[in-house]
Amino acid sequence: MAVKRVLTATEVTAINKSKKQQLINDANAHIILLQQAVKYNKATEPEKQLLENLELFTIDVARIDTTDINVISPDLPKSSADALL
Repeated sequence: MAVKRVLTATEVTAINKSKKQQLINDANAHIILLQQAVKYNKATEPEKQLLENLELFTIDVARIDTTDINVISPDLPKSSADALL
């Protein structure tokens, strides 16, 4: 009979911090490209909207309580068909 291992609070916090940082890194990679498109007047309206959504996403993720064992991370915003990403 297998015994299910229960993670410690420290382990949960470490896992949540890692997920949080990865989400922010992923969003920032997209944000950089979209900011360049906006800067040079090359961004489409869907790209501008995606940029805003990604920036708001990073704020929400930064506010995640990593000590919460039941934390639910938001999904990375999706790009529309004609966006850069």
